[in-house]
Amino acid sequence: MKIRWLPLVALVSLAISFAVPASMAQDAMKVIKADELVWKEHPVFKGAQTVFLVGDPTKAEVIVQLVKLPPHHKAGR
Repeated sequence: MKIRWLPLVALVSLAISFAVPASMAQDAMKVIKADELVWKEHPVFKGAQTVFLVGDPTKAEVIVQLVKLPPHHKAGR
């Protein structure tokens, strides 16, 4: 008897995806609307604004940062 692995793997991965509780996924994410962000002046680029979404930039950890640059801004010159 020949075993067909693809349907078996698909079935197992589907079962695992339903085994993860929904409460774990909700705790890991937070929805923030654009008007709730607090933009601050960027310390290096004049006229740019920045906001940190995840992490602390003063610590050695992963951070997620958004930066708004003014029109026609040339970084590195």
